[in-house]
Amino acid sequence: MKKIFIHIILLFTATLYSCQEETVDIQNPSDDEAFTSKSEIANQIKRVTYKDGSDDNIITGGSCISLELPVTVIVNGNEIIVNSEDDYEVVEKIIDRYDDDDDEINIVFPVTVILSDHSEIIINDEEALEDLVDECIEEGFDDDIECIDFEYPLEVTIYATQNQFLENITIDTDKNFHLFIDNLEDDYFVSLAFPLTMILSDGSTVEVNNNIELEELIDDSEDTCDEDDDMNFNDDYVDTEEIDSLLISGQWEITYFFDENDQTELFNNWIFNFGNDELLIATKDADSMIGSWESYGDTGTLELDIEFEDEEGILNLLIEEWEVVEYSDVNIELENHDDENIPTVIFEKL
Repeated sequence: MKKIFIHIILLFTATLYSCQEETVDIQNPSDDEAFTSKSEIANQIKRVTYKDGSDDNIITGGSCISLELPVTVIVNGNEIIVNSEDDYEVVEKIIDRYDDDDDEINIVFPVTVILSDHSEIIINDEEALEDLVDECIEEGFDDDIECIDFEYPLEVTIYATQNQFLENITIDTDKNFHLFIDNLEDDYFVSLAFPLTMILSDGSTVEVNNNIELEELIDDSEDTCDEDDDMNFNDDYVDTEEIDSLLISGQWEITYFFDENDQTELFNNWIFNFGNDELLIATKDADSMIGSWESYGDTGTLELDIEFEDEEGILNLLIEEWEVVEYSDVNIELENHDDENIPTVIFEKL
C-alpha cells in the first residue's frame, strides 16, 4: 500500500512538470520593437491620425470638427450641395466674389459632425454646432500633426502579456489606426511591421525601420507645413504676373468658343488688345468695343475677369470670371466652372 501511494505522487509530479514544460512563453519585444498605450510613440501616432477638420473651415469655422458629406449649404442665397472637398472651392468663390458685401453661410440641418477622434454626432441646429466650434482651440493650435502621414496598409502585432495571446492586424486608414491605439488595453504590447513608409507634406516619402526612427521623424515633421487651421481663406494666392505679361504682349483672336455647342464662328475677325491699364479693346473691321480685364489668384486658382460695356452683343458671351486652365506663349485656354455646361474659350496670339 505504501508503494502504491509513492507511485501516485511520482506520477502526479511528472505530469505537472510535463505541463509546465509545454507552456510557451512569449517574450515581450524590446523598446525599439514594441510599445504600450502609455508610450510616447502611441501618443504621437494618435496625433498624426487625428481627423483633420480644417478643409471645411469656411463652412464650420472650426478646425477640430468636420462635416460628413454630402451637406447642403446656402451661400449668399445660393444653394450648394457639397458632395466632396472640391466643392469647398465653389463656396469660397461665392464668398470672394465681392469684397464689400456681407457674406452669409447657412447649413441645412441636421448634419453629422466628425470630431478629431473620429467619433460622430448628429447636430440639429446652429447653436449646437457653435458650441462644438467654441471647444476648438483658436487659430488651430491643436494636438494634431498634419505635416506627415502614414502610408497604408500597414501591419501590427498585438502581444497580450497576461494571457500570452498573439494576433496580427492589418490597418488601412487613419481612423482605424487612431481607434486601435485609443482602445488598446494598458497591458498589451504592440509591434509595428517595419519598414514603414511615411508621407511628408510635400508628397515625398521616407522609410523608417524602428520605433525610434519613427518617433524622431514625427518630431522633426511637426510644424514644418502650413496646417491651414486658421480662418484665413484667401491665403492661397497664385501669382498673376506671368499671365498679365503674356496678355499685354500682343494681339489676340478667339480660335475656339464652346457653350452648349461650338460657337467659334461668332468671333471670326475679332481682335482683342489687353492693355497694361486693364483696358480691353475688341475690334472688328471698323467696329470697336471697350471693355476691361483683371486677373487674380487670391482663391488659389488663376482667374481672368472679362467685362464689356455692351452687354447685348456677341461680346457679352465673354463677360465672365474665367478660370485659366492652361496657357503658353501663344495661347490661353479659359473655362467657366460655375456653369454646368463649362463654357470654354481659347485665345490665340496673332
